[in-house]
This record gives sequence, structure tokens and C-alpha cells, in this order.
Amino acid sequence: MEMDPEFLNVDGEHMHDQSVTSFGIWEERPVNLDLLKEWMSNHVLPNRGKQLYRMKGVLAIEGEESKFVYQAVHMLNIGGFTEPWGADLRVSKVTFIGKLLDKQELQQGFESCIHSVENVATRLARCGFTNLRFAVGDHVECCLGSDWVKGIIVKLGYWAGRSMCPYQVKIDDGTLIYAPHDTDPFIRIDRVLMPDWEAPVLATAATPAPTPGFAAW
Repeated sequence: MEMDPEFLNVDGEHMHDQSVTSFGIWEERPVNLDLLKEWMSNHVLPNRGKQLYRMKGVLAIEGEESKFVYQAVHMLNIGGFTEPWGADLRVSKVTFIGKLLDKQELQQGFESCIHSVENVATRLARCGFTNLRFAVGDHVECCLGSDWVKGIIVKLGYWAGRSMCPYQVKIDDGTLIYAPHDTDPFIRIDRVLMPDWEAPVLATAATPAPTPGFAAW
């Protein structure tokens, strides 16, 4: 898919109303797509959707070789990867058009979507996930229905469509899944790799009651 070279041009869009303004953001640091999706879905669109006539951008996403083109009109939004960056400068360009826009709020919100350990941790904490037990690269087991499957943590902070989840996991067959909660019923350390001192304590049979007339051992 090729991108329209005039995609980011805002000349003549809603400029007849003096309360309607536009501004752009230029960012050289890569964007975290999961943080962006969470910010747009949970904050911008529900809280500012009526004021935001249009948002459009070409984004440089962390770990991706292609451009990500994004558009939002009021409460509707769509995005997808298009052509490779190639020799083009990898820079994100975003334009906001709307009525009585809070420029500082939108700039700070977009800033929170820049890929960094701090931004991911802050967003996860805001979503209720603090002191995560696992890190990227850790070997774990995940509960899929009635089965436990082995995998490796590939991402902290994964947007699952409606909510932010603590982990994305690549299981042994190559499938990418996510853990919605950081608790043992959903995700646990790989039992094969568990140190002896962390191994689960096996239940032992209860000591039988002493037989009358005999001392208990």
C-alpha cells in the first residue's frame, strides 16, 4: 500500500471556524504501538472525541520496519502498516485538527506513548499492574483452557483490544498470546527452571491417629 504524499496536509480543513485549530507533533524517538492504542482508546477518543475532528499521522513504531499510518475522526479510528521506511528519516509526524483543543494535554499524552521502560512501567501501573514478576526473556508457563503451555515473555504491556495486559508471550509453537493478569492461575514460572527453594511443597499424608495402647512414632 502506498501512502498519499498529501496525507498530512491540513490546508483548508475546518479552518472557517476560528475556534477550530490544528497543530502538529514531530518526534524522532520510536513510538510504542501498545501505549498509543491504549492512550487513544481509553483517553483521547472517549474524552476528546467530539472536539477532535481529525487526527492523522505517520508513525515510526519501535521494532517495525514499515510506516504505521493512523487516522481518527471523532470516535472512529483506523491504522495499519504500509510501505517500508527504506532510506526515509524515521520520524513520527502527527497532526491534530479540532475545536478548542488542549495542545499541552495532547502533546503530553503523545509523549507518554514514546517507547521507554519508564513509560511502559507508568502505563502498566496506571492500569493496576505494579511490581511485575517477570521480565522480557523469562521462560514461563501459561494457562490455555485446561492446559499449561510453555513460552517466553516477549513484551511487557500489551494492548489486547479492550484493556492493557501485563505480558505478551510467545509459546513454543510460535503463537503469540497474552496474559491478562500477573497471577499464577494465568501465568507462572516454568516449573522445569524453578530453583529447588521455590519448588512447590508437596502435600504429605496426615499422620495417623495413634492406636490405643501403642505410642506414636
